[in-house]
Parts: sequence; C-alpha cells; structure tokens
Amino acid sequence: MVDWLLLRIPHSGIFRNLFKEPNLASGWPPTLILFVSYYGGYAQIFNLALIALNRLIVISMPKQYYFMWTKHLKYITIAVLLVPVALTWHILAGGAAFTCPPPDMCFIMHKRFLGVNPSQRN
Repeated sequence: MVDWLLLRIPHSGIFRNLFKEPNLASGWPPTLILFVSYYGGYAQIFNLALIALNRLIVISMPKQYYFMWTKHLKYITIAVLLVPVALTWHILAGGAAFTCPPPDMCFIMHKRFLGVNPSQRN
C-alpha cells in the first residue's frame, strides 16, 4: 500500500498543486511516507530471510527445530522489527520533501542525508 502511495500517486499529476502547498511540501507527511516505504522494504527483506532460515533449520535439524524456534522466536521477531529502523533512522532525522519539476510529476526527495543537504553540492 505504501509503495503504491509513493510510486503511483505522485507521478499521476493529480495532486501536483496539493504537493506544492507549503505545509505539505515538506515536514512530517513526506518524511513519514518515505520512512514507512523504506522501512517496509527492509522489513520485507528480513522477514523473507527469516522464513528461509526457518526452512533451512527444519530440513537440516528436524529434531531440534521445535526447541530452537520456541526458545529464540521472540528475540528474532524483535530483531526483524528493529533492524530496519537502524537502517532508516536517517530519513526521520533528515526529513523529506515533495519536489515537483515540470511537466506533471512529483516525487519525494531526502532533505538531508546524515546532515548533508543534497541540493547544496559544490
């Protein structure tokens, strides 16, 4: 859903005037959309890796499978939810903004990456 919001709606041109509004062009709305999009992508990758690890353990160690997954599953779940935050925290810290160059396309751009503003390159 978030990928659809990030990829389809800004490129449609329907909301071009809305994205140019000063209170929506930058601030928490584009930052939250970009953060959730990146977080969702990373979380999906780690969940798929966890499923592959589960299947590997079932095949390679069928006798220890139940013990391993009941003992360690809560820690693995917490790690799968927190590791994407460690990879995407810079979006929340740096912020994001809608950018609408001509003709009828808008996209979300990082305002700062690790304290460096990408629009002020020398």
